[in-house]
Amino acid sequence: MRASWFFLVSFILIAVAEVAVSSPYVPVVYQRDLPADVQVLAYSGAGYVACLSTGECLLVNASGGEITARGNFLGMSFSQILRAGSSLLFVGSFGNLLTVNPTNLSQVASFNLLLQGEIEVTRAVLSSDGRYLALTVRHRVQGYTQDKLVVVDLARRVRVFERDYSSSDPLVYAFSLDRWEEFFIVEDINTSCHICQLTDNMIEVYSFGPQVQKVARRQTGLTRFKVIVGNYLLLQRAEDNTLLALSLPSLEVSSSAKFQPVRQAVSDGNQVFLVTERDELFACSPNLDCRSLGTVPPRSLVAALSGYIVVFSIPQVQVYMLRAKLEPVLTYEISWSFPPSPPSMVLGDANSAVALYPGRRILGVFLASTAKLLVRTVEESGKPIANATVTVLCRGVSATKVTGPDGYAVFEVPLGGCAVKVEAQYFSEWSTELDVNGLYVNVTAVLKKKEVPTATLLIVVEEDGDSAVRIPGAALDIKGPVNLNAATNASGAVRLRVPLGSYTIEATAPGYLTLRQNLTVTGGNQSFVIRLKPKLSTLTLTVAGGGSAVVRIGEREYRVNQSEVLHLRPGEYTLRVLPPCRANVTPTLVLDGERNFSLIIECGSLASEKAVSIGSLTRFLRESTISSESLNTSVEGLIVDLLNGSRVDLVSLSYGRAVVVELFYTQCSGCKYLLPALRQIAAWGNVSVFSLTVSRIDDARALSYYVRENNVTWPVGWAPSSIRDFIGVASYPTVLVLSEGRVVFKGVGARGELNATLGLANNSYSSILIELLSR
Repeated sequence: MRASWFFLVSFILIAVAEVAVSSPYVPVVYQRDLPADVQVLAYSGAGYVACLSTGECLLVNASGGEITARGNFLGMSFSQILRAGSSLLFVGSFGNLLTVNPTNLSQVASFNLLLQGEIEVTRAVLSSDGRYLALTVRHRVQGYTQDKLVVVDLARRVRVFERDYSSSDPLVYAFSLDRWEEFFIVEDINTSCHICQLTDNMIEVYSFGPQVQKVARRQTGLTRFKVIVGNYLLLQRAEDNTLLALSLPSLEVSSSAKFQPVRQAVSDGNQVFLVTERDELFACSPNLDCRSLGTVPPRSLVAALSGYIVVFSIPQVQVYMLRAKLEPVLTYEISWSFPPSPPSMVLGDANSAVALYPGRRILGVFLASTAKLLVRTVEESGKPIANATVTVLCRGVSATKVTGPDGYAVFEVPLGGCAVKVEAQYFSEWSTELDVNGLYVNVTAVLKKKEVPTATLLIVVEEDGDSAVRIPGAALDIKGPVNLNAATNASGAVRLRVPLGSYTIEATAPGYLTLRQNLTVTGGNQSFVIRLKPKLSTLTLTVAGGGSAVVRIGEREYRVNQSEVLHLRPGEYTLRVLPPCRANVTPTLVLDGERNFSLIIECGSLASEKAVSIGSLTRFLRESTISSESLNTSVEGLIVDLLNGSRVDLVSLSYGRAVVVELFYTQCSGCKYLLPALRQIAAWGNVSVFSLTVSRIDDARALSYYVRENNVTWPVGWAPSSIRDFIGVASYPTVLVLSEGRVVFKGVGARGELNATLGLANNSYSSILIELLSR
């Protein structure tokens, strides 16, 4: 069957076959041209690695040929790429071994494999646990080039085995190197006689491990191919074209048969596929029971997938289902923009295969076991239907999705028969059955509208309270039989025509709390009133030291006796505290209904108490910090947000009392050494202490934990960047003293941390504190 359709994605040409419903897979062919000529191509697990002549290696997805990662290995001459557990091993021809991350092709480690006098690595295989690396190494002996067999313990980076011409069991040339379970298999000869290779070559089996042991050996002569099928090594002798099946690891002859010369052998783990020099394709069991499958194009290469044979040739890629005879399911015509050439190599596993054509062209095949089922739901007019419920049942597996605004629901489904059902409110149900036999299947469900009874609904939004003021511009999110978004008009109302049924209405308006209410529309004309509560900010007024004060907020005056809690609407208020008192806020107070505020009002003699304590306070802090300086820097508008949700103007507060500000962050180890000094200052009556974090990652949760763990009893909050930039803060902890709207002191570091580091005791805190308390 010819390819049913083609499409172009990211410069990759893809062809997909239609297969019988009983097949669990769909073969997909893709073509990609890489940026430069390929030096080495190897499987990496989910895809394959292509290393280019430019030194760049690409990680290519086996299911479509997309490049997923790139790595630069300039100067590396590649011999092989091996999989080692969760890593890749890049084996260089000149002995450099790189451990590479298989997900992003980043280099993890490197190691040189060659010793002095050794020229290059020609072959490499890895033990199944990834610890031992067997190599054939080219070296020079008395002007002649010979081979050496080497095993390296990668964990210890030492050689545990060597065999060459000087060994008691000489080795002169090696012709191949393979692995089977915990053994490696080498074809070699112990003489430099070239004509002798035809008859004297040996197949030898060695065990991996700290003590490498030769397990078996058999003289076979030079071989045309060797391939492992199950527990057998199948090979063909070049001398007489005899096929041999040797049991592993003993190398005992299980079967033999005369055969045509073979140019390619591919194993799928259960049988071997042989391509003869006459271009005939055979399938052979391990006991050499062979049957003809037909012929393949000249100079083509084959790969065996699960239930399929792939033939890569010059003009095309052909995919056959493997039956008693090959059944064609897909032919992909290769597009050439330069003179066509046959494939030079092929890689394959059970689910994918890739062939390299001379230069940089990649042709790949993968088996897709699932397909994308795209269900589009529309009205008879073609308008998409959103929120329709689509249910698919494919091979006993059920899935349900809701269509998006474009009317689509997309499913990943197994190949085979599928039933599709679509339901949408106010539409008739739609269903169909279909065969999913391609990589992408599109279904369009055209739904017919049903007659639906409706009613007129008048929604009024007003303020909760006696005034019942209507609220224009209120947003309504209506969910029910239909989903609607609406807004009240200038009169605070909106009229809608809706189907009968139950609805949930969420109303929002600036300056009001969001309200969600349920409503049942039963018919006729209905009215529904939504009452929104205004947002209120809590303003707590506290007179320091007791007593009373008069505060004017906007047009109203409030007498505060010790403490008063006010609930105010959002807005901008002018605030004035009548003499002889003052407050810790700016003259303009902006309330947003989200935050609460605290005002500390100070009256009478507190200011004089502060005035006499500044000198002793700064002296105490000078003794508590590592370095300090006196300042006289004016600051404005230093409003900070506190952990308790309030906002305080530290500059205004400093007109009534001394203000100590610690700048810190919760992960600062040295900052905790300043806490004892701050704790003592906070206990002094007319000084306000604030600890403000400078770290962006210190959220409310982190600050709450810090407060609990360190018994912080004074306000904690977040420092605005303006104070750090203005005062020039670069180290932490930094402590500032504010008085009369100015920063009069800056101390950096904690003397306690320095003393702890030096093992010294500092008893000056108590003497200074006594002096402070005595004033």
